[in-house]
Amino acid sequence: IILLFSPQFWIVLVLLGVLALTLYVVLFDVIKPYVAGLAIQLSPIFRSKSLDIILPEYNSAITGKLARVDAQYLVIQDVFGNEYYIRNDTVLDSIIRITPVYVRIVVEIAYKCFAQNLAEKTSELIEALEKTRIMPLFKDEVKVNLLEVSSRKVVLELKLYPTRLPVRQAELFKAINAIIEAVKACSSEDCSIEDVTVKIPAGT
Repeated sequence: IILLFSPQFWIVLVLLGVLALTLYVVLFDVIKPYVAGLAIQLSPIFRSKSLDIILPEYNSAITGKLARVDAQYLVIQDVFGNEYYIRNDTVLDSIIRITPVYVRIVVEIAYKCFAQNLAEKTSELIEALEKTRIMPLFKDEVKVNLLEVSSRKVVLELKLYPTRLPVRQAELFKAINAIIEAVKACSSEDCSIEDVTVKIPAGT
């Protein structure tokens, strides 16, 4: 009816533009993940085997291998085989890092030690854990970071890099036992280890 009474070409273009804008606003939330999925498919960063994705509303990262990208969701599989579905548009709003897949372990060591032996004992613990061999479950490389040190305890963070995924519970227990044995081997009369606590933080 509008075309019959308003044959001017520019009016037709304006009406089509208004219609297109209205549809875009109404369907924006529906269309957004599909458009973001196309951008993900074209981006070279998502061709890497493993990623850290830090979502805007969370402080901790989702770490794992990129399992697949479908029309609406990107799927990350962590080291234990759990899958995380993240909307494509949310992924593009996140902080993304290329990183190898690893298992994060926190080791808390309580001990009795003279103050003068503290630095030496801490260095010995780090060196012993870096040399811990857990093959064939994990690679030889073990990264150790010092999180906390006091007159009574040392807290260390370990990153273990698995040779295959997912990591089974039995394999993880073997790795933890190897870590505990490596710590106990550092005990001495002048600086004795009293207790060893091993934790796997949530989100690892």
